[in-house]
Amino acid sequence: MRRRCLPPQSFFVILLTLLWLSGCARVNFEQTLATTNQATAEFTNGNLSLVQTPEQRAFNTQTAETLLAEPLSQQQAVHLALVNSPALQAMLAEHWSDAARAAQSGRIANPLFVFERATLANEVEYERLLAVGLLDVLTLPLRYASAQRRIEQSQVRLAMDVVDKVTKVRQTWVKAVAAQQQLHYARQVNEVGEISAELAIDAGHRDGLALALLVEHDGHGLAPGAPAPEADGHAVAQAGDDIRRRHLFVHVGSLLGKGCEGAQAACCWPAL
Repeated sequence: MRRRCLPPQSFFVILLTLLWLSGCARVNFEQTLATTNQATAEFTNGNLSLVQTPEQRAFNTQTAETLLAEPLSQQQAVHLALVNSPALQAMLAEHWSDAARAAQSGRIANPLFVFERATLANEVEYERLLAVGLLDVLTLPLRYASAQRRIEQSQVRLAMDVVDKVTKVRQTWVKAVAAQQQLHYARQVNEVGEISAELAIDAGHRDGLALALLVEHDGHGLAPGAPAPEADGHAVAQAGDDIRRRHLFVHVGSLLGKGCEGAQAACCWPAL
């Protein structure tokens, strides 16, 4: 039994129709990234991109080195994460894969193509068969609409994930700056504590000296209020101690951020 072959004109019409139907749902991820950059401009500043070529990778590496050459602002930290984060690049590739699967679900299944050549005696027969599932053709509009919705959902999820990543980078930057300020403050407090300890030791030495002078006065039978033999030398030492303590108070005032007014007030403090 011999099958009848399709006319060449019908064959090409069907082939073109199938190609048109299979190309209905497509994903242009570059356009998706451009749309995401536009929708999240306050977060990405247009720097969101998927690295696909060695040239792009080299450019991002150079950009990262330039940013790391000096202290980072919050916006620079976000830019560094966008161009140099493997986790972010993996997230973009995963979203591209999800969008491609969504687009594939809206296409017609691959057609069945058969080509046969049969020889019988002096006759040669060629048979061509192109088969497409009827159910696939009938449900194509519904599957195409569903695929478009899935692609749009993928774009929305991409924008949400980008906003979440950038927000976490900003929070991390704030925490790093706060930790640096706390370290600076702790060092100031430590330095002030060391100065206070030194002042306390100095005050203890002066009290011990005063007690020794009192004992010496009593031992020599001096009248109360009479000057000690070493009174002049002790006055000079006391003046030197006062000057030294005043310098220390001025230094403490500068550490506490009081400026010149704090320094002047420190100089006017009474001697301990």
